[in-house]
Amino acid sequence: NPKISILRQLEGRARYDLLVISDGDVKVGPDFLSRTVAALQPGVGLVTCPYRGGGDSLGGTLETLTIAADFIPSVAVAYYLEGIRFALGAAMALPRRVLQDIGGFAPLADFLADDYQLGWRVAQAGYRVRLIPYAVETKNPSMTLKDYLLHQLRWTRTYRVCRPKGYLAYGITHALVYSLAILLATGLAPWAWGLAAATLILRGTLAGFSERRCLKGGLPIAAFALLPLKDLLAFGLWLASFLGRRVNWGGCSFRVTPEGKLAPQ
Repeated sequence: NPKISILRQLEGRARYDLLVISDGDVKVGPDFLSRTVAALQPGVGLVTCPYRGGGDSLGGTLETLTIAADFIPSVAVAYYLEGIRFALGAAMALPRRVLQDIGGFAPLADFLADDYQLGWRVAQAGYRVRLIPYAVETKNPSMTLKDYLLHQLRWTRTYRVCRPKGYLAYGITHALVYSLAILLATGLAPWAWGLAAATLILRGTLAGFSERRCLKGGLPIAAFALLPLKDLLAFGLWLASFLGRRVNWGGCSFRVTPEGKLAPQ
C-alpha cells in the first residue's frame, strides 16, 4: 500500500503526540485541528470526518454525486445501525499511543482498505471511533470519466472485501435500475412511469440534502441531471466488482486477496 509506506516513513519524523493523517488531495478549513482535537475525549481513539467531492470535470462531478448520493448515506446507515468501527481515510486524527497500541502502521502495509483497517483495529483495541460533523473536501479537478470508473471499481472491490454481507445487500439500493426494469417489463405502463419518476425525485432529494445540507458542498443544480447516469454506472460497477479482484492504484495494477491485501498483478 503506497499510502501506508509513506506514513511509515513519516511516523518517525512526527514531533508531537497527536497524529493527523489526510490524503494528498484534501482541503480542510482553518478550524479543522481545533475541531478534531476537541473530539478526542477520554475513550476516543480516533476521529474521522466525512468528505465531499470537488472538481467540475465529468469524472469529478460524477465522483461528487457518488459521494453525496451513495457513500455518505451508507456511512449514515452504519452509524445509526451498528456504530462506526472504521475510519474514512480523507482526514483522520489519533494519539500516537493509540497507534502504538495497535502495532503502528506496519500491520496495515499490505491492505487495500487501510483506513477501514486502521479504524477497525482501533475499535478492537477498546477505543471508540468518532465520526464528527465536519466535512472536508477532496479536490480532483482533472478527473476524467475513465479515472472515475477505475476509482469506483477499486472502491467497490474494496467494499466487497471489507464488508461482504453489507456489500451484497447494497445491491437492493439500486432503485432506479429496478424501477426502469419494471417500466420495461410492464410495457411502459402509466403507473410504472410514475414509479420511475418518484424514484428519480427521491434520489435527487437525497443527493441534494446530503451534498448541500450535510456536506456543505456547492455542486451546481444542473450537475444533478447526471444522477441517472451515475446510478446506471453504479449498478454496472456493482456487478463488475464480483467479476474479478484486479484494481488500479497510482498507475500500478494489483490483485486483491480474500483477506483484503494487495498482491502484485
